[in-house]
Amino acid sequence: ILLQAIQVADSIEEPSAKVETLNDIADQYAGMQWSEKPAEALRQALSEVPSIEEPTDKIETLSKIASLYVATRHHDKAVEVLAQALPIARNIEEATSRSDSLAKIAHTYVEAKHYEQALGVSSAVEDDADKAGILAEVANEYVEAERYELALRLTDRIADFGLRAGV
Repeated sequence: ILLQAIQVADSIEEPSAKVETLNDIADQYAGMQWSEKPAEALRQALSEVPSIEEPTDKIETLSKIASLYVATRHHDKAVEVLAQALPIARNIEEATSRSDSLAKIAHTYVEAKHYEQALGVSSAVEDDADKAGILAEVANEYVEAERYELALRLTDRIADFGLRAGV
């Protein structure tokens, strides 16, 4: 059935729709034990990303693929995908779209438990409320890991951004 689904997805001509379909296929198999089934759909989805013209659509797609890798406990693959997304996001000309795309990447780094990368990306996020949200996610993860000193340092920064954003 998987092979047939991938063949049907491959026949879709519009790149974004094709990638979304391949992601959906991978998502269906992600809950199962990691095998070649979701891996093949994700590899194929990744190969289609260059044909997507709109940078924000590329970021959305790469973030979803990275999240699916996280769901299948392949954090290293997720980080590789996010590394591809980062330069695309940084080169988006429109400030709000660039900031939103960087925030999406930072949130996905948090999902992948790569907190330092998430914090690094968050420094380029221009919206203070988004930046505070990313810092809060990382701080929560630090609390869960009983790394209280790091969490406290982030809460001080969150308060600064929250005040500026009117939160």
